[in-house]
Amino acid sequence: MLAKVKKHWIAILVLLLVVIDQIAKGVVIEFLKEESIVLIPNILTLKIVKNTGGAFGVGEGNVTMFVLTNFVVLGIIIRFLITQKEQMDRKTQIVLSMILVGGFSNLIDRLARGFVVDYITIGNFPVFNIADCFIVMGWVAFCFLIAKYTWGEIKKGKKSIQ
Repeated sequence: MLAKVKKHWIAILVLLLVVIDQIAKGVVIEFLKEESIVLIPNILTLKIVKNTGGAFGVGEGNVTMFVLTNFVVLGIIIRFLITQKEQMDRKTQIVLSMILVGGFSNLIDRLARGFVVDYITIGNFPVFNIADCFIVMGWVAFCFLIAKYTWGEIKKGKKSIQ
């Protein structure tokens, strides 16, 4: 049993975090309804926004395009995780899992509700949700990992030339 859990830890982690994010969205919808709650004046507010677009409302109303894009991107990441698992370190697996969590949770919103539930407002920044945080942190961390790997390969190449 433990061996199976260890083998499938990425899937379990993604599923657990998606469930937590969906519960958070459900709680926010149930308790906020149409109101907003100021937690820290001029800094942090909870307010429901029904986002039918992408980041910052880009492509507003084009849910079908975002559903299809979600499926493609998530499919590519899942295939990469499966086919390259032996070559990947734990950091890369975790970073890609973060992107999957956000992508799956927002996809569930789009399929079930026709919009993504956004509810966190920090200052004048556009409204977002926890899934968005996972996506952004995951892609930023993935870029850093790629840059670190590339820099290491460049350094190796310079040593072999000398």
